[in-house]
Amino acid sequence: PDTRSLSWRFENPAVADVALPSGVSATTFKQNLRGVPGTDLGNEINVPLPYGASTTWMDPGVTQTGRPIYSVVAADWFQARLEERLASLVTTNAPNKIPMAKAGQALILQEIEQLYSQGVAAGHFLSRADAVDQGITVTIRAEPITSTDRSLRRLRFTVAIPVLHDARVLAIDVTITE
Repeated sequence: PDTRSLSWRFENPAVADVALPSGVSATTFKQNLRGVPGTDLGNEINVPLPYGASTTWMDPGVTQTGRPIYSVVAADWFQARLEERLASLVTTNAPNKIPMAKAGQALILQEIEQLYSQGVAAGHFLSRADAVDQGITVTIRAEPITSTDRSLRRLRFTVAIPVLHDARVLAIDVTITE
């Protein structure tokens, strides 16, 4: 995850080929396994079925809640790496303070921004430019330091970054003219 975000849709030759019932297409079989789209009847399972040259293509790469696995991995990766970076910042900065002021906030924001950039380069998150194109906001900001923050000796931040999704359905309108 430090260098690449995978789609979690892949060929899995270790899984035995699925034998389709007689007269049933792979599409119908897959729909029956997954349940009715857009209802609470969905099974949210990954199905090893033929696709292209593969006889065991795992798709769609989701958890039982229907959330793409790569979204879970991206969030967990970001949290783990941020905790590591902040622990390193505190320990390498010691015995100096992490100031309860804009300077301290700037130190933390720098770590968050660097990690966000690494996540964009790895393919976990939308870049700011791509987010703008899609009408999505990337938020990385320090919150105002309140009297409660001062008494608790805490700095607060808001981070909202959009996951870069994997295209599964490719819809192409083709017009052939003479």
